[in-house]
Amino acid sequence: MATTTLMTFDQAYETDDSGELSLTDNIDIKDFRNVDFEIINWPDPASDPNEEIQVVVEMGKLSGWTLAATIDQFPLNSEPVIKSYNVVGPELSIYIQGAPANTAINIQAWVFLH
Repeated sequence: MATTTLMTFDQAYETDDSGELSLTDNIDIKDFRNVDFEIINWPDPASDPNEEIQVVVEMGKLSGWTLAATIDQFPLNSEPVIKSYNVVGPELSIYIQGAPANTAINIQAWVFLH
């Protein structure tokens, strides 16, 4: 069993030309049993009128040829909730979609692998 791992994200991330940004690279999770995750759009998530901005969590085979599934998707401006996922694939990826192109999005998030 792998050592527990905590990843933190706390900065303004720039979206690409299509309004997406990758919060994580493909994370190798095959040696873990659970993934916990929380994300907020700060400083004030209630002031964010962009409900179309979505957080997408994918799990499966993501590097090289891919065979993965979206296991969760929710608005970025949702109330902060700790999400928990059973590991059912070798890799995990979290990204944002539906934001304006080439725009800074303030993110605070953490991913806990255990």
